[in-house]
Parts: sequence; structure tokens; C-alpha cells
Amino acid sequence: MDSYKVWTLASGSSGNSVYFEAEDAAILVDAGISAKAVDSAIAAVGGESSKLKAIFLTHSHSDHIRGAGVVARKFGVPVYATRATYEYCASRLGRGVEYRIIRTSESVEVGGFTVSTLPTPHDAEDSVAFILERGGSSCGVLTDLGHVFYKLEKVISDLDGVILESNYDPLMLETGSYPYYLKQRISSKSGHISNEQAAYLLLNSQGSRLKTVLLAHLSQENNTPEQALKCHREVLADSGKDFRLMVAPRSEPSEPLCF
Repeated sequence: MDSYKVWTLASGSSGNSVYFEAEDAAILVDAGISAKAVDSAIAAVGGESSKLKAIFLTHSHSDHIRGAGVVARKFGVPVYATRATYEYCASRLGRGVEYRIIRTSESVEVGGFTVSTLPTPHDAEDSVAFILERGGSSCGVLTDLGHVFYKLEKVISDLDGVILESNYDPLMLETGSYPYYLKQRISSKSGHISNEQAAYLLLNSQGSRLKTVLLAHLSQENNTPEQALKCHREVLADSGKDFRLMVAPRSEPSEPLCF
């Protein structure tokens, strides 16, 4: 009854959404794709949209909230967000959406899941990451992190699975076609973390709980799944870390993380 599975339904700057499903309930973290795409992706993984109990929004950027209003209305579920995210999103998500305000570093119980927030230094006011726990197993949705900040290593050490940002390859970003201001924004302390930063974050985490890592939010222009995996494998070689390492597809569901 307490087992659950997790999939990314989409991952990247064109849209992000993570689906948690147990036998009796499901939760969506972000809905940056259309309601139709959410419904189709859930069906594709064998899930049931009718189980949805809530949508949790990490922050106000459009690639995380684009479809949230329609999804919330279609399935009659509330949207949980920090106050600053709510104030930014309310008019964009439209009428008829029930909002529930959560504070940073607060935990709430929804559908048998304990959902905890973790403040992040990403460039959206009151940006947070989420950690979901059920039946003694926990999975973190740690994307749009800004930089590797204090507490992250400890947080990851206490997880059984993690969906972890591995956004860009520094050389590809430096030599790529993005304008200078965007390159600076991505690599700043309020932007995204690189393959190498993510890999060393995993390397420096302690303990042996972590069993599955799904690398997520890869840049389409400044990264590739092959490059992300290569970097992580090189950094983690001979570390003794024993977890499954995967990459989230951009526009289709990932393989499941099972708990």
C-alpha cells in the first residue's frame, strides 16, 4: 500500500512535470506542459490521472507552471505553492483554481505522502524544491537549484531516490550560440548547476540509502544525455557509489523510480 513510483513526464526548458503515484493517490510536481500532454503521459506509463490529489509548484517560471491551471481545473485538485509563487501565478493560471499556501521549510500531508519544501537560490522569488516521502522511502525533486548550496549534500544523503538537475556542460555553454547575458544567467549562483557540479554533489553525499538518480532538466543546446552520463561516470568512478544512474527524456516519460 505504501509503495509508489515516480516518473518525469517532461524535463527541460520546454516543460517540466514529475508524477508520483501510489495505489490510492498521485501527486504532480510542476505542470509546465499542457493538460492534454500530462494526461497522455500519465496514461503512457500506466498511471491513472483520476488518482491526482494535488499539484505542487516549485517556482513561477513558465516551464514549470504552463499547464497547471488547466490540470487543476480538469481534475479538481488544489495547487500548492509558496506565497510569492502564488502571487505571480494566480492570474496566469486563471480562475477556478484552489490555492493552498505553503511556507518554505514546511511539510504537508497529501494523499498519504509527506511533502517537504527546501528553499533554493534559483532566480524566482520563493523558489523551492520538494521531497516526497511515503512508507519510509523518500524521493527528492531537486532541479532549478541555482548553485550547490549548504544542506544539499545532507539532503541527498537522506534520500532513497533523487531527480537531480544536471543542466549544462560548461564548455558547450561557453562556446555555444547563447547570448552572453544568458550564458551568465545560467552559470550564475541563481541559475542552474552543471554536469560536474551535480556529479560532485552526488560524490560528496554520505551514506548508502540512495539507490536511483535521474538526471534532469538537461539543456537542449548546452548538454546531451551522453555528455551528462559521461561526466557523472568519470567523477563517480571508483567512488563505491552503488546507485542506478539514468537521464530524463526531454519530451516523453522517463523510466520509473520505484519505492
